[in-house]
Amino acid sequence: MTRLHAASAGGFLTSRYYPGVLYAETIATGDLNRDGHEDLVILSGHDVNFSIALSNADGSFQTPIRMSSDLQGGGLAVGDFNGDGLLDVIGDNYAKRQLLLYPGRGDGTFGSAVATSLTGSPGMLVVGDVNGDHRLDAAVIDPGGLLGVLLGNGDGSFRPQATYTLGKTLYGITAGDFNNDGRTDILVSSEFNSTYLLIFNTDGSLGSSTLAAAYDSTSGLAAGDFNGDGNLDFVSSPDFSSSEVVLGNGDGTFQPGLPVELYGSPVAVGDLNGDGKADLVNEYDLGFSTMLGNGDGTFQPYQLFGDEAEWAKLAVGDLNGDGKLDVFGAGWSGTIVVGIGPGDGSVIAHRDFTAAGTFKGIAAADFNGDGKIDLAGLVDPYNLYKGEVLFGNGDGTFVASGLEFDTGRFPSQLAAADLNHDGKVDLVCSVDGGITVEFGNGDGTFRHPQHYGKQSTYVYDFTIGDFNEDGNLDVANADFASGTVGVFLGNGDGSFQAPVIYKAGVSDEHITSGDFNGDGILDLATANTGSNSFGVLFGKGDGTFAAEVETPTGSQSYPGVLTAGDLNHDGRTDLVVTTWCSTSTGCYQDSVFLANGDGTFSHKADYKIGVEGPQAMAIQDVNADGNADVVTAIGPADSSQNITILYGNGNGTFQPAVGYTGSGYSVSLADFNGDGAIDIATGGNRLSVQLNTAGTVFQFSATPNPANQGQAVTFRVGLTASVIDQPVPTGIVTLKDGAKTLATLMLKNGRAQVVSSKLAAGTHVITASYSGDGNFFTKTALPVKLVINP
Repeated sequence: MTRLHAASAGGFLTSRYYPGVLYAETIATGDLNRDGHEDLVILSGHDVNFSIALSNADGSFQTPIRMSSDLQGGGLAVGDFNGDGLLDVIGDNYAKRQLLLYPGRGDGTFGSAVATSLTGSPGMLVVGDVNGDHRLDAAVIDPGGLLGVLLGNGDGSFRPQATYTLGKTLYGITAGDFNNDGRTDILVSSEFNSTYLLIFNTDGSLGSSTLAAAYDSTSGLAAGDFNGDGNLDFVSSPDFSSSEVVLGNGDGTFQPGLPVELYGSPVAVGDLNGDGKADLVNEYDLGFSTMLGNGDGTFQPYQLFGDEAEWAKLAVGDLNGDGKLDVFGAGWSGTIVVGIGPGDGSVIAHRDFTAAGTFKGIAAADFNGDGKIDLAGLVDPYNLYKGEVLFGNGDGTFVASGLEFDTGRFPSQLAAADLNHDGKVDLVCSVDGGITVEFGNGDGTFRHPQHYGKQSTYVYDFTIGDFNEDGNLDVANADFASGTVGVFLGNGDGSFQAPVIYKAGVSDEHITSGDFNGDGILDLATANTGSNSFGVLFGKGDGTFAAEVETPTGSQSYPGVLTAGDLNHDGRTDLVVTTWCSTSTGCYQDSVFLANGDGTFSHKADYKIGVEGPQAMAIQDVNADGNADVVTAIGPADSSQNITILYGNGNGTFQPAVGYTGSGYSVSLADFNGDGAIDIATGGNRLSVQLNTAGTVFQFSATPNPANQGQAVTFRVGLTASVIDQPVPTGIVTLKDGAKTLATLMLKNGRAQVVSSKLAAGTHVITASYSGDGNFFTKTALPVKLVINP
């Protein structure tokens, strides 16, 4: 099984990706091995063999297995065509003009194909009972304007194709009973802005063809009852035009279309929030959107969930057997993507949040003083020169504040800090020629930026620290064009002195700071892409630095991003640098360099992280095991793995990289939902937030309080997962009165309680500590001050 979760507590709330099917073209679902769980059938656009991904019963799937077949086209469906109670797979081969049925054996494997000749070259396929004989039939369309209907015999074979010339180029097809006669009708989209409803006679012949709607041609057709009148409606989602919901009258006629905010094919229909009303799922840019139905043919505004950059097919179904619909699909890049639905209309995936444009160079802090972590990011920095603030709701979600701030020309990176000691969070931004400072007003707004420096137009990265030990924050930046470092000493009021320039290596795009020689003074380190090295400028404690000392990273390694932290618990600050694997393998890696304590470093190991260029890195203990982990944001083009985490072993080595989907340009680590677990925010073409699934909500109470001496006091504890669709916490909770253990409680269904009447008179500070388990971190609840009266 391939899963993008850590093996222990510390996985992240993200969609699950299953590689192995190149250019997945379409996807179907059904219980192929009779275990009661939905499995997946995937058809590739570059392979005649379809693939099967069997369910693990929890919403995850085994690695897809290729089945020997001869399918070549976009048609794929699952159904029992031979009446044996087992699901079969049906598809087509447009080159050979055949309809191919693969009989299911009930164990996830299939028998040899049963072929039926076709007229024309099939492009799409639907199945249903068009003649009302309770046997599955098949209908195929030739994009050139032909509709072929093959009536099923009920034994896996079909009667010869009946062909109907529609005379127009055909783009999309769906099926359903639109006139309530108990037989399957077919809806086709054609050129010249026309969609036609085809109704069949009881002998399977075509009875009528009527215009259902007039709008741009589309392959995005789906049927459902959107207004709750018992009649089948349909939705059309053209790729380059307005989308419409078309309500059916129940007799094969339709009302004028209602506009709906969809963004092209594919589109799927289902009740995502269990309210009995049909909802919509639609491809949206770098993910998919959900729109909850109001039950009258209109829909609520969309919610975005980021996943696959380009979807070939979207569908809904209950994949983990919890009675709630999930979203799954096939992506062109060769992945199957599954988003587990909690039943409230959202989807358990990383969340994407709308900003005014792209959302790069992100910084996390409480900008409006409400005690919740907010996010600030650069919006389309190469054109607008602005940033935007998203206010946190405290639960890991964010809302657009409508507040923008100016940054100066060509901003690239952003950081948050209190630069003028007023208790309000300010921003520092790297811009054309230096840095700008945006002073915070404490309400999420910022004052006009102050610019410092006269450097080149290629200042990209910077780091913040107290380099002269005066209690005021300073800034050092890297000038890629000139190969220099600029140090801006802070005056304590948010203003900075003119930069002092130091020579660095060639093309020093990224910079970080730390004590690399153990003298207690902050040093600077740069990644020198052009000289295949990183360099350290040792600090003197007065804000000045010695000449840079370079350490080679290897021939043609092209070091890019770097970050610093103690990776092996020796009290020394180590470095992780992203490098190029080699010119032959074509990949990037995180290279670990352990500090020797004297300013030199030893190359420990390299860990492959992907094929796209790393953009940002951070070090923090994200799985709460006490060891430093490395989080790397990878270039936006690598849609199936934009974030990698190297989970640390505590000795300077790491487990193999674990991948998650995100944005890939910048990264910020913080606890966005207040559960004590570190979450990840990434910025790029969108803002994405990955919530750590190992956090909990810990409730602890003592009643009555106050109590009389000798009176029974009930201590209650309750733990729930802070993220939906996670298991119930198990393990032990220990209650202590100061240093004395009062009780050790075993959780049952996440809860436990104990009664005590033996507490002495006085004030007691009672603590409750959770042991954690394989899914959740250890945690201590807020202490309870219990008063026992004499």
